[in-house]
Amino acid sequence: MDTKKLKKLMDFMFLITLFFFPVEMAMKLNFGFLSPYKVSLLFLIILSFIYVIKEKSFKDFFLSFKTAWKKFKYPIIFTCSYIIFDLISLLWTKDKAFSLKKYITIGPALICLLYSFFYFYMHNKADGNIDEALKKLFFTGGIVALFLSVLTWIYVIFLGRTFYILRTSLQSDYNQYALSIYIGFFIGLFYILKYSTKYKLIKFFVFITLVGPIFYTSGSRRFLLAILPSFMIFIVFAILYVKRLNNNFNIKKFIIVLFLSLLTSFAIISLYNNHSNKIYEKLKNEFNSDDFISSMDVDTDDILHGFALEKSLSEKAETIKSGSALGQREKIWSIAIDEIKSYNIKDLILGKGGSHHRDIYRTDKARKLLFPENTPKEKFHDYHPHSFFFVDILDGGLIKLSISILLIVSIISIFVKLFLRNEYIMSGLILIYGANYLYSQSIDSINGIFENRLTYIFLIISYAGAFILDEKEKNY
Repeated sequence: MDTKKLKKLMDFMFLITLFFFPVEMAMKLNFGFLSPYKVSLLFLIILSFIYVIKEKSFKDFFLSFKTAWKKFKYPIIFTCSYIIFDLISLLWTKDKAFSLKKYITIGPALICLLYSFFYFYMHNKADGNIDEALKKLFFTGGIVALFLSVLTWIYVIFLGRTFYILRTSLQSDYNQYALSIYIGFFIGLFYILKYSTKYKLIKFFVFITLVGPIFYTSGSRRFLLAILPSFMIFIVFAILYVKRLNNNFNIKKFIIVLFLSLLTSFAIISLYNNHSNKIYEKLKNEFNSDDFISSMDVDTDDILHGFALEKSLSEKAETIKSGSALGQREKIWSIAIDEIKSYNIKDLILGKGGSHHRDIYRTDKARKLLFPENTPKEKFHDYHPHSFFFVDILDGGLIKLSISILLIVSIISIFVKLFLRNEYIMSGLILIYGANYLYSQSIDSINGIFENRLTYIFLIISYAGAFILDEKEKNY
């Protein structure tokens, strides 16, 4: 295989890896430790070694990292600082095994981030810019959202339900499912805006009406809250982008199509609500029949548990209106706040180690607050603070929290510079994902910001923005 074909194969394998990166959040595709994402990443690593052997040099990889350091220095510094400090804090961590477990996610995700440096460098080296690299990346993101949405509607149409009955999800964690589609949705919209040349408005309509309703039907309150503001940001930045190009794109038709897409999406949501409620009532009436129990691919206890937890989508939306969308978090956060108040100066600076954000919820006092009275011990399960702020300060004190904040500030500076340079596609994406990232990490960070795959998508997009910014500044 010649070098040119090898590079194309490496590109393809990187994009396949990025495809499975969010898809595996939406669907359970693990086979023990292995999964399509990890297998494709392994092939990418093998191909990279073959490339080095053929070239007899690490030069391109070294230069790609050198380029990244120049263009993306501060986010790299803060990312490395966070991970190094987290590993050092193992010295005073109570449950070291638990603290290290997150690196099963962090390790492969960091490899993807590092490879993105090489991906953009090689495209810039070949083409003089990274436009073709971005085109492939955006297309992959759009396909992720489209694939998951179409698969969802196939389940609904042909099987009558997905994992749940009253909401759409391809796995038990409907928030992760909605996040996976969210990741691809806006990348796909910007792909149509920037790269599609034919039937642009028709593509917008089809894409939005297939994918958009999922954010409501999933029953994920955080994305129900996030989707409309994010969509408004997209519209504003899309109009700014089109006006900057000063081409023949009809903005009025664009707004009309988006409005029709939203109306159609609401109609689909209404149809789904009626459909799912009918199936739910029918199955509830048949619940005690042996035929119904045997038709499910899960244990009877799981079915009972699932039915007990299911709420209609209107009930889920009502919790947002009433202000109760945060559920148990007020109790959870109160435990974290009380613990932080008890810290001495050393603990406040260094934290109490990488497992402490879990340890505090394993006490009898915490369990009395969080679980109903007389709950059997076997029904206890671990809680976490549901916020990167509390996770960081409990585990790593002000040092770790400061690093997280500095990382976010460094990305904000990239956004501001891109916006001032009229780079509305990249600045729009960074704003959309950045705002959602801060919001989701503030109310549902499990083991810190780097265990969340959205962090790495956000960093890859931000690096692409920094790359464009640096190249543009050279021309001034």
